[in-house]
Amino acid sequence: MPPYARRLKAATIEGRATVLLLDCQVRLGLIKEPPVPVDEILERFLGFTLDLVDLGDLAAHGATNVAQRTVMIDQALDPVEHLAMEGRFNFTVAHEIGHIRLHSGVDHFEAPKEPNPRFVASYQEFERQADLFASFLLMPRSLVVKAWTKVHSSADPIVVTPELKAVGIENFGSREAFLRAWNERH
Repeated sequence: MPPYARRLKAATIEGRATVLLLDCQVRLGLIKEPPVPVDEILERFLGFTLDLVDLGDLAAHGATNVAQRTVMIDQALDPVEHLAMEGRFNFTVAHEIGHIRLHSGVDHFEAPKEPNPRFVASYQEFERQADLFASFLLMPRSLVVKAWTKVHSSADPIVVTPELKAVGIENFGSREAFLRAWNERH
């Protein structure tokens, strides 16, 4: 029986990303603000080689070869050549780290022959797990709360009550205009 990817809860995925960051803090130093140096985590902490290559035929932004300890990222995302792609590059590297940390022992996705709630049932779910890991790695709760508190002088969330929303719609003319103004302000 091939190794199948385990179905993981979001809290478990967040925990694994947090543990990785804490382990990296010891070797790489404290990460005080974004961006999280995912390329350094991949190369210096996990010991993988990062290669920029043409992945045009794969229809993917990244691929990992665990046996060769190599992560390949499409050269179109090279942040040195394409500065506007830096965010996408970081997310793709973090996504591939997610596969490494969440799906070790799984060379490629394969759905179980018989339905089993313990294992990932679709390629989309397999990829969503790596996406979620990337999100938690790039935006760890501690850094998000720190940034929020810096901007709002409190860690408390801003709540848009129905009354506030109604007044906003009345003042801005539509829900969309109110939300656009709200997002620009906050």
